[in-house]
Amino acid sequence: MAKFMRPTHKNPYYRFGDGYTPLMKSDFAPPPKPTVGDKTPRTLWESVGKALSRWSIVEREFSITFHILVQSQTHSSWRALGAIISFKSQLEVIEGAAEQCFQPKSNKTFQNIRTKINIAKRASERRNEFAHGHVVKFLGAGYFLVPSLFDRRKVTLGKLAPESMKYCYISSDIRALSDKFRFLDRELFNLNTDLLKAIHKKYPLTRPLPDLPHPRPPAHRGTNRPKLRPPHITSRG
Repeated sequence: MAKFMRPTHKNPYYRFGDGYTPLMKSDFAPPPKPTVGDKTPRTLWESVGKALSRWSIVEREFSITFHILVQSQTHSSWRALGAIISFKSQLEVIEGAAEQCFQPKSNKTFQNIRTKINIAKRASERRNEFAHGHVVKFLGAGYFLVPSLFDRRKVTLGKLAPESMKYCYISSDIRALSDKFRFLDRELFNLNTDLLKAIHKKYPLTRPLPDLPHPRPPAHRGTNRPKLRPPHITSRG
């Protein structure tokens, strides 16, 4: 698995290891259906919990993207975006804000944002399967995460087996996708770092953006942190 180095005061980006390839939509395609499940349900429950926790950080990074794009002087941008229930609808709003800020559509910054949005739409399908699936045991095969058995769209009635489900996961599949959620979060982190610089260059602010809460401790913790940037972005540029 690829590794990364955390941001520092001198380099406010996640730096990925040699051979790392940026994520694509195809990285979040459904994996092949397994025929052998987990030995216990606990491994599935734990892997689902970790994946959903990591996905929440992806959503948080997109909320920061929106906050930067609209240049809100308060946290009202977060409240507005959070009022939209559907994640895909939130992404449409973010894309619309980016389109307004960076014309024409061939603008590199806009294209980078759109690329990440398209990847996140595909990734959110896997997240929804994790969130709404449940763990079942098939005799002689083991435990799997599958759709609710009453869902006619996702389960072939009369044949309860892994191959009859629209999706079917074991813990190793979920962990692999969970790791990709984590790298998507890191890529969005770097995107937001570049985006803030681009916004300040294109639309100079008369007042600074407010500090944004960030669960990861800044690398320059314990020093005089710049107050004119979100905690995960230094004053460079």
